[in-house]
Amino acid sequence: MPTHQTTVRARWAFSLKRQEAYGTALADVDIDKSHSATAADFVENSPDMKDDKAMAFKGHDEVTETWIEKNGTALKRTFQGSSYIMPWVMFHSIGNGVTSQPDAVGSPLVYLHEMWPLRADDPAYDPQLPPATVIEQPYPGKQRKYRDLICKGFTLTGQETTRLQVESNWVGSGYVQTSAIEMPELVQVSYLVNGNAQMTYNGVNITPEVKDFSFKYDNTLNEDDYGMGSPSYEQGTNKIFCRKSCVMSGKTHSFSFKMMLDSDMDLENDFWQNTERAVVLTCEGDAIQNTYKHKLIINAPKCIIKTRKVGQDKGYYIIDCECTMKYDSGIGAAFKISVQNNVPEYLAMPGD
Repeated sequence: MPTHQTTVRARWAFSLKRQEAYGTALADVDIDKSHSATAADFVENSPDMKDDKAMAFKGHDEVTETWIEKNGTALKRTFQGSSYIMPWVMFHSIGNGVTSQPDAVGSPLVYLHEMWPLRADDPAYDPQLPPATVIEQPYPGKQRKYRDLICKGFTLTGQETTRLQVESNWVGSGYVQTSAIEMPELVQVSYLVNGNAQMTYNGVNITPEVKDFSFKYDNTLNEDDYGMGSPSYEQGTNKIFCRKSCVMSGKTHSFSFKMMLDSDMDLENDFWQNTERAVVLTCEGDAIQNTYKHKLIINAPKCIIKTRKVGQDKGYYIIDCECTMKYDSGIGAAFKISVQNNVPEYLAMPGD
C-alpha cells in the first residue's frame, strides 16, 4: 500500500547572511536556521521546454528528444509572526536598515532592527534587493535549494487575538536543485499577538483594542530575461539558464487598521479635511531581559485617511480605515518599521 503525505510540515532553512551577489549561492554551511511555514503554495517553476519535433531529417514527425533551456521561480510563503522571521522577510523586501543595541550589558543581549525604504536619489540607494538562498522542505524526504530569491513584497497582518502573520512574495532566477543537507533545528522564537497591539493616533494613546490591521509593502521589479551572460546550472543532462538580474524599479505601500471607535480619535473630521496624523502601532511579546521585550513598531508620521467605514460588531461601533503614508523628512521615509529581539544581525555578508 502506498504511503500518503497528509500532514503539512513545510519548513524553510535560511541564513542570516545575504548572498554575496545575485547569481552566487550561499554555501550550505551558512544555511543554518530553520522556521516553519503556515502556508506553502505551489512553487511556480516555469521551465522553457524544447524538443526536436521541428528538426529536419529525423525520419519521422514524433518528438524523440526534449530538454530544458531556461527556468524561472516564483513562490509565496506565509509565516506566523515571530520576532525572528518578520525582520528577515522585511529586511529582504525593504532592502535598507540598521541594527543597534539598546542594552549591550545584559544577557542575553537586546537588538533593535530599524527598516525604512530609501529614496532613489539617496546615495546609499541600491536597486539590487538582498538576494537569499533558501532550502525548502515541503514535506519530509523532499528538499529543494533556491538561489537568488528576491522578496517582491510582504503583507503583515494581525486579527483579533491571534498571532501576527507575515505573507511574503518571492521570485528567483530559476536556480533550483535537489538538496540533501540535514535540515537545521527550528529556531527558538517569540511570537507577537495582535491582542497585545496598541495604537497612538496624533500622539494620543488609544485605549480600545485594535481589531485587526494590515501593512502592505510591494516592490515593482525589473526582471531581466535570459541571454548572453546568464548564469546556468546543470540538472541531469540539462544545462539550464537562469534570469540574469532582478532589481527594484519602484515601490508601493499601504497601512490599514480596524478598531473600536474612540472619542479621542477625531477621525471623521480628519477624513474630510485630509489631515495628516502620526500613527504608531506597537505590539509587544515575551520579555528578553528586565524591561526589554520582543517588540514590533510601525511608525507612520504622516498618515492620511484614504477611506473609512463605520459599522457595528458585537454591540460596539467599529471604524475601518485605509491610510496613505506620505514622505516625512524627519525619518527620511514614509514609514519606519522596528523590531526588537535577541538576534544580533540580519543580511551579513558571507565571511562576516
